[in-house]
Amino acid sequence: MRFSTLLTGLFVTFLVLFTETAFSQVTFRKGYFIDEQGVKTICLIKDTDKTQVPGNILFKMDEAGPIVERQTSTLREFGFEGLSRFIREKVMIDRSSSDLNNLSTDKNPIWSEEVLFLKVLVEGKASLFYYTDAKNEHFFYSVDSSEIKQLVYKKYLVDQLIVGVNNTFRAQLMQTMHCDEINKNELEQLQYQRKALERYFNNFNASNGQTSFQFKEDPERERFHLKLAPAMNQASFVIRELYDPYTVFDYGQNTGFQLGVEAEYILPFNRNKWSLFIEPGFYSFHKEMPVKNGISRVRLNIIEFPVGMRYYLFLNRNTKLYANLLFIPGANIHLNTAIETKYKYYSSILDVNELYNFGGGLGITYKKLNAEFRYYTNRDFLQRDINYYTEYNRMAFILGYRLF
Repeated sequence: MRFSTLLTGLFVTFLVLFTETAFSQVTFRKGYFIDEQGVKTICLIKDTDKTQVPGNILFKMDEAGPIVERQTSTLREFGFEGLSRFIREKVMIDRSSSDLNNLSTDKNPIWSEEVLFLKVLVEGKASLFYYTDAKNEHFFYSVDSSEIKQLVYKKYLVDQLIVGVNNTFRAQLMQTMHCDEINKNELEQLQYQRKALERYFNNFNASNGQTSFQFKEDPERERFHLKLAPAMNQASFVIRELYDPYTVFDYGQNTGFQLGVEAEYILPFNRNKWSLFIEPGFYSFHKEMPVKNGISRVRLNIIEFPVGMRYYLFLNRNTKLYANLLFIPGANIHLNTAIETKYKYYSSILDVNELYNFGGGLGITYKKLNAEFRYYTNRDFLQRDINYYTEYNRMAFILGYRLF
């Protein structure tokens, strides 16, 4: 069986597996909910990856159990053990828009009483809560289990050209959460942002001799990875004349190795499922064919710099499937690259100047190892030539190792 046929079969098989897994994957995490009577149920809850609390949750008592739907309006609390906690509370909330096109001229909050599910961010002597309505982010707080109140932050129009900001949240924290370990300048510069507020609440709790519990939806992971990415390429090379379809130089197929490294950055959202990467690599293609009164040779030695985006499907703690798309720029480094035909009395050399192309791959990662099947779209190495163009088709099997 030829290498290209083997790769094609493996790619199709893996594509079917990836597609089935992508459509069937429903992640249930260990969690709990507490009903209005205070009864706590430990179960597996579907993880929706949404920042807003849904109108219902889907849960099952164990992996083999049936999926049950429960309205969140009938719950007092729910969450994922150690990762997140949502509590239902009656609070006063200001929903004034922060959209510059819909700002109010009133600097004061416009209060309304609502029952909301608040996400607990920091729990301790001082606790921090979070709520979003898809347009604005709202933070709430409580000290010594007191009434939960919103931290006031509101943008408003001073006139048609000037936007003012009501930063009352700083005064609220000064009155209720001031201590010697936190200086006034730090508080005056505090931003109405999640990380900044979490840090402030943690520092306050620590200064009062108490340990905060901070919920983190995702464990801290390394965002940057460096991998070795050697590959085995199967490629074919054909030169065709633009105005004569019968003039064809078919150099056939060539199997060769590619040396590469990959730098990957895991994007900090959507459960670490997306990443961006760049994969510099060196590959070569050397073939020759007889022509009338001579011989024609192709010699490609190229360092290319593909960039791409990757999506992961987590199967378990150590194993994940992934799919990626790549863009390969036309600006590459050529090392002794030439397309040359030598006849008895003269030589013809074509100017190598390739066009960009794309690639797509499906792979699997197990701990530090990964294997990937990748296809590349056709590449023209004679884009500036007015008489000829090339058909360079390539597919690869990559076996990688993550250094860190």
